[in-house]
Amino acid sequence: MLRYHDVDHTPSRLRALTSLEPAEFAALVPMFDACFLDRMQNYTIEGLPRLNRRYTPYKNSPLPPTEDKLLFILVQMKQHLTQEVHGQLFGMIQSDAHTWLQLLRPVLLRALEQLDVV
Repeated sequence: MLRYHDVDHTPSRLRALTSLEPAEFAALVPMFDACFLDRMQNYTIEGLPRLNRRYTPYKNSPLPPTEDKLLFILVQMKQHLTQEVHGQLFGMIQSDAHTWLQLLRPVLLRALEQLDVV
Protein backbone atom coordinates (compact mmCIF):
# COMPACT_ATOMS: atom_id res chain seq x y z
CA MET A 1 0.00 0.00 0.00
CA LEU A 2 1.22 3.47 -0.86
CA ARG A 3 1.50 5.81 2.11
CA TYR A 4 2.94 9.28 2.50
CA HIS A 5 5.68 8.08 4.85
CA ASP A 6 6.88 5.87 1.96
CA VAL A 7 7.56 8.87 -0.29
CA ASP A 8 8.19 11.81 2.05
CA HIS A 9 11.93 11.21 2.20
CA THR A 10 12.28 10.90 -1.61
CA PRO A 11 11.44 14.23 -3.25
CA SER A 12 11.71 12.84 -6.78
CA ARG A 13 9.17 10.11 -6.01
CA LEU A 14 6.72 12.57 -4.44
CA ARG A 15 7.17 14.86 -7.45
CA ALA A 16 6.59 11.96 -9.88
CA LEU A 17 3.38 10.95 -8.10
CA THR A 18 1.90 14.39 -7.40
CA SER A 19 3.87 17.08 -9.30
CA LEU A 20 4.49 18.82 -5.98
CA GLU A 21 7.74 19.53 -4.20
CA PRO A 22 7.87 18.38 -0.56
CA ALA A 23 7.59 21.98 0.69
CA GLU A 24 4.53 22.58 -1.50
CA PHE A 25 2.92 19.38 -0.26
CA ALA A 26 3.66 20.31 3.36
CA ALA A 27 2.20 23.79 2.86
CA LEU A 28 -1.03 22.31 1.49
CA VAL A 29 -1.57 19.82 4.34
CA PRO A 30 -2.94 22.22 7.04
CA MET A 31 -5.49 23.86 4.73
CA PHE A 32 -6.51 20.48 3.27
CA ASP A 33 -7.00 19.13 6.80
CA ALA A 34 -9.12 22.14 7.82
CA CYS A 35 -11.27 21.82 4.68
CA PHE A 36 -11.64 18.07 5.23
CA LEU A 37 -12.79 18.52 8.83
CA ASP A 38 -15.17 21.29 7.78
CA ARG A 39 -16.69 19.06 5.09
CA MET A 40 -17.02 16.13 7.49
CA GLN A 41 -18.90 18.29 10.02
CA ASN A 42 -21.65 18.77 7.42
CA TYR A 43 -21.54 15.59 5.31
CA THR A 44 -20.95 11.87 5.75
CA ILE A 45 -18.24 10.00 3.85
CA GLU A 46 -20.91 8.99 1.33
CA GLY A 47 -21.73 12.68 0.70
CA LEU A 48 -25.07 12.69 2.50
CA PRO A 49 -25.96 15.57 4.83
CA ARG A 50 -24.89 14.84 8.39
CA LEU A 51 -27.99 14.98 10.56
CA ASN A 52 -27.48 13.37 13.94
CA ARG A 53 -23.93 12.38 14.76
CA ARG A 54 -20.89 14.60 14.67
CA TYR A 55 -17.84 13.43 12.74
CA THR A 56 -15.22 11.33 14.50
CA PRO A 57 -12.44 9.57 12.59
CA TYR A 58 -12.97 5.85 12.57
CA LYS A 59 -10.23 3.44 13.61
CA ASN A 60 -10.17 1.32 10.45
CA SER A 61 -9.92 4.20 7.98
CA PRO A 62 -7.93 3.21 4.88
CA LEU A 63 -6.45 6.74 4.85
CA PRO A 64 -5.90 7.68 8.51
CA PRO A 65 -3.48 10.64 8.41
CA THR A 66 -4.26 13.79 6.45
CA GLU A 67 -1.08 13.34 4.40
CA ASP A 68 -2.36 9.99 3.09
CA LYS A 69 -5.70 11.54 2.12
CA LEU A 70 -3.92 14.35 0.28
CA LEU A 71 -1.53 11.94 -1.43
CA PHE A 72 -4.49 9.77 -2.46
CA ILE A 73 -6.33 12.58 -4.25
CA LEU A 74 -3.20 14.19 -5.74
CA VAL A 75 -2.02 10.89 -7.22
CA GLN A 76 -5.44 10.42 -8.83
CA MET A 77 -5.46 13.97 -10.19
CA LYS A 78 -2.02 13.56 -11.79
CA GLN A 79 -1.97 9.91 -12.83
CA HIS A 80 -5.63 9.42 -13.87
CA LEU A 81 -5.58 5.78 -12.86
CA THR A 82 -8.72 3.69 -13.03
CA GLN A 83 -10.46 3.44 -9.69
CA GLU A 84 -9.63 -0.27 -9.56
CA VAL A 85 -5.88 0.36 -9.96
CA HIS A 86 -5.95 3.40 -7.69
CA GLY A 87 -7.71 1.40 -4.99
CA GLN A 88 -5.18 -1.41 -5.28
CA LEU A 89 -2.33 1.10 -4.98
CA PHE A 90 -3.79 2.38 -1.71
CA GLY A 91 -5.03 -0.98 -0.37
CA MET A 92 -8.78 -0.67 -0.91
CA ILE A 93 -11.45 -2.02 -3.21
CA GLN A 94 -12.75 -0.03 -6.19
CA SER A 95 -15.99 1.06 -4.51
CA ASP A 96 -14.09 2.46 -1.51
CA ALA A 97 -11.69 4.25 -3.84
CA HIS A 98 -14.70 5.78 -5.61
CA THR A 99 -16.20 6.94 -2.31
CA TRP A 100 -12.94 8.54 -1.17
CA LEU A 101 -12.39 10.22 -4.54
CA GLN A 102 -15.88 11.72 -4.45
CA LEU A 103 -15.25 12.98 -0.92
CA LEU A 104 -11.76 14.37 -1.43
CA ARG A 105 -12.13 16.15 -4.80
CA PRO A 106 -14.23 19.04 -3.42
CA VAL A 107 -12.03 19.18 -0.31
CA LEU A 108 -8.92 19.64 -2.45
CA LEU A 109 -10.64 22.28 -4.59
CA ARG A 110 -11.74 24.20 -1.51
CA ALA A 111 -8.24 24.02 0.01
CA LEU A 112 -6.68 25.33 -3.21
CA GLU A 113 -9.27 28.12 -3.36
CA GLN A 114 -8.56 29.07 0.26
CA LEU A 115 -4.84 29.26 -0.54
CA ASP A 116 -5.71 31.38 -3.60
CA VAL A 117 -3.85 29.12 -6.03
CA VAL A 118 -6.77 28.13 -8.27
